[in-house]
Amino acid sequence: HIEAAPGTGTGGNPSTGTYGPDARINTANQYTFYGRYVGWTAVDDREPLASTFATRFLNGGPFSAGTSLLCWRDSKTNQHPFVCPATTGRPPWFPLSQEGVIIFDEQEHPVTQTAPPVSPPPPGTIFLICPAETQRVQVGGASLPVPFNFGWLYLDLNTVIAGNPNPSTDPDDAQAWVVSTYSANGRFSVGIDAIRLDSVCFPPGAQHFVP
Repeated sequence: HIEAAPGTGTGGNPSTGTYGPDARINTANQYTFYGRYVGWTAVDDREPLASTFATRFLNGGPFSAGTSLLCWRDSKTNQHPFVCPATTGRPPWFPLSQEGVIIFDEQEHPVTQTAPPVSPPPPGTIFLICPAETQRVQVGGASLPVPFNFGWLYLDLNTVIAGNPNPSTDPDDAQAWVVSTYSANGRFSVGIDAIRLDSVCFPPGAQHFVP
């Protein structure tokens, strides 16, 4: 559920980190869920989502159809219609990059994948796991290759939009939502929310940390 606390904040001081109850979602220029639609004025009074997630992937055994991620990401832009298909710079924030992705096997051996955390990233950036606002991504597919059949993912989906300094308290913050689906061909499938490791509420704000 998204917390809504209209008018209950008692204000805050970002320089000292002092905030009253619910002031993080009642103070202009903080990150709120609908911030991009209300000019970052916080009049929507809605708590933002997480930006960093962890989730299992299973590509084999009973899960013969593997794992896919359902990703929603915030472009932090009040986006109007644009000409299809989407391509670099059309819309201006596309494709969305991320701060970091780590792929672990079952024994927690890591493989780190990095990309410039600015959206759109420089030409030639190839590891962009969720470049649009909504998509389904196959774990082990072309856009999310993994060296293991079983393991888990650490996903830091924060990004700064080029030319868009919002939210001004931390332009790198970027809320998102991730669901993992595990499927067996012709038999069953299940969807599970990824584990949320932070919140872009301020404080404490997004992690901006890739271990």
